[in-house]
Amino acid sequence: MLFGITETARWLGWLRRPIDRLLFNRMGRRGRLVAGGVRSLRGRARVRGRDTIAAGEENRVEFGRDAAFNGRIEFRGKQNMLELAAGSRFDGTAKLRGSGNLLRIADETSFSGSVVIGGQGNRLLIGTRCDYNGKIFIKGFGQTVVFGDDSAAADVTILCAEGTDIRIGKWCLLSRSIEIRSTDAHSLIDRETRMRTNPAASVEIGDHVWIGVGVIIAKGAAVPADSVVGARSFVNGRFDEEGVVLAGAPASIVKRGITWHRARKPRFSAAEMNHWKS
Repeated sequence: MLFGITETARWLGWLRRPIDRLLFNRMGRRGRLVAGGVRSLRGRARVRGRDTIAAGEENRVEFGRDAAFNGRIEFRGKQNMLELAAGSRFDGTAKLRGSGNLLRIADETSFSGSVVIGGQGNRLLIGTRCDYNGKIFIKGFGQTVVFGDDSAAADVTILCAEGTDIRIGKWCLLSRSIEIRSTDAHSLIDRETRMRTNPAASVEIGDHVWIGVGVIIAKGAAVPADSVVGARSFVNGRFDEEGVVLAGAPASIVKRGITWHRARKPRFSAAEMNHWKS
């Protein structure tokens, strides 16, 4: 049911246009939504259950065919947008605060966790056939976080702020207890010059990268394609040589001439080793 629909006509007056009844009729007690066909929700409304909220001016939620939703959406601001493409699933919370922010989850992708986007003109783009579990925070203006097609994350926290971007390539595999951050969140200051010494910087992770448990990817880091980052490593440098293993704190190249595969067997064909390039 719509919260407030039986209370006063004033509540209904807040709606920018009539609510799509099909959208809400498919919402169960636990807040689970399966939407058939493309539907959009504009204006301010509330659905009982685990609570789905769309609030503010010109905010929009769009569901593709067979998209599934189970959680909470909260808007504070205007012209923010959440898109769940065909066959995608969202379990958790999404908070879009500010204006002109976009959260897009592409086809056949599953997201479980929480998203907080604050500021203006930020974009979170999660690719097709992905499985992401964790938390994502974007704070600032005009920033982009990309999680590439066919990638998976078991338990990852991403923090993007201070005018930076974070880009994670296609066919990546991220283990649990991983942090990827483009900022230290606080300033380290040289007493003599009174200047900050730890400015934020964008993070780049290439295609087909396997990141082990407990890794921290720090501001300004670059991990090359077709590489591996060993467990508990701290990556704060920029590497461009592909096909390497990075390990240590701080991380360095410890092995060259490698690739990796999700399967476990003694030997692989050339086609199997290069499947991610197709």
